[in-house]
This record gives sequence, C-alpha cells and structure tokens, in this order.
Amino acid sequence: YEAAGFSPVDLAKELTTFADYYDIIRGHSPENSPKVDRALKHLRSLESSTTYPLLLNLFHRRAKGELTSDDLAKCLKMLCGFIMRRFICGMSSRGYGRSFVKACDALALGGSTAFALFNYLEAKGWPDALQFESSFRNFNLYERGYGRFILETLELAHEHKEPANTSAAEIEHIMPQTLSEAWKKDLGADAERIHSEWLHTPGNLTISAYNRELWNNPFSEKKAQYAQSNIVMTRKLSESAKWGEDEIRSRGQGLAEMASQVWFGPAGIKKYI
Repeated sequence: YEAAGFSPVDLAKELTTFADYYDIIRGHSPENSPKVDRALKHLRSLESSTTYPLLLNLFHRRAKGELTSDDLAKCLKMLCGFIMRRFICGMSSRGYGRSFVKACDALALGGSTAFALFNYLEAKGWPDALQFESSFRNFNLYERGYGRFILETLELAHEHKEPANTSAAEIEHIMPQTLSEAWKKDLGADAERIHSEWLHTPGNLTISAYNRELWNNPFSEKKAQYAQSNIVMTRKLSESAKWGEDEIRSRGQGLAEMASQVWFGPAGIKKYI
C-alpha cells in the first residue's frame, strides 16, 4: 500500500470488510446461506487454516457478484475433497500455504471461478476415486487424525430424518484391540496377521457409546448390542453372521465408496460446475 499510495479511510474500510468475511469463515459470525454454512463447518473440521487467504478471496468474489452462494459452496466442497483425499492417500500438505495463495492468481485469470479452482486443484494432484478408495480401505484411521470426524460424517451421509446423537460416542473396534481366545478361534490360523493388518482400518471401526460394555466380547455377543444401536452404521453390523477378514474388507470397501461421494474427487465434482 505504501509504495502504491493509498487512502487510509479506504484501507480501513477494506480491512473491516475482510475482517467480516474472516469471522464468518471461523464461525464467529453467521453465514446466511445454509449450503455455504454446511460446507464451511465441514472445512473447519479439517483444521486447514492455510485455506483462509483463498477463502477470503472467494467470499469477496461473492460480495462483488462474481460468485453465487451455490458456487461458493461448491468451491468449499472442492477444497474439502482435495484436502481429505490427499490426506488419506498419504500426500504431503507441506506446500498448502503457498498453493492456496497461488490459487487466487489462477482465479484472477477470468472465466468461471468454480471451474478455474477445479482446474487448479486437479493440476496440484487431486486423487481420483480409484486411488482414494484403495487407500481409504487400508488406511489406519484410528491412529491418524480425523478418525472420529470421518466416521461421524459417514454416519450422517445416511441422511436420516432423525440422526442419532453421537456426542457421547467413541470409536469402537469391532475386532477388538486385544484378542481373546474366543476371537483367535473365530479368526482362525491367520488371527495374528488379520489383527495386525485390519485392526485400525475403517472396515473394523464404528462409533458407539457402549465401548466398555462391548469391550473384547465375542462377535456373537457384540452383534446383539449392535442391533440395539441408534447409529445406523453400528446397527447394520448385527446383520453379519460372523466377523473376520472378508467382512472387514467388504465393509471397508463400502465405506470407501461412501467416502468417495462425501469427499468429492475430480470426476465427482466436475458434473456440478
């Protein structure tokens, strides 16, 4: 500003305007669009403050009439999908601070803001469905960040009219962290390998408020309690006759496909822009 010359009054007005955007982005002020509000809450859960310069740019574009609220929500969903997919696929977030600032330059080239952001993110390495689902199925979800958030988000993806309250729920290992003799017998000769490979993966995890009661009981006992759960993904477990490698792999693939719809990839979002 000093080099270019500026009006202190105009600068103060600009700072105030962007401070207002910033409070909405952080959730300190209300957002009027329900779609944008939902997408913002999702993005906040990823704790990616490196997106803030880009978000300020997008909010200002909306204020100037260059971007509708619907398109802003799409842009936020793209960022959520980009960040989550790369996280699950083990791709580095180290350059995000610089990348998201440079995205603002890409948007300044003109044309559709949403399409320009799509092209920019795709060029920066946005995993496709095949790569994401394969990584998700085998991902150590329990010992990495976002575990509970991911499971709760997948539960909400069932679109219940009366979603269960998951505030008291914790991550539950279906095949328990400590194998009892009964579990070893049920899993068979490869029990130790199965336990080592699949314990913390999405297919073996759910959410429940009854972790202590479930503990490392045999699956035949756990499934009776699962059947009483208000949480859909947990209640569905009672439909399985047994629990082993095949069941964990199959459920993991199902959750991976669901996650692929929640956290959009290039193919998933392209039809909306």
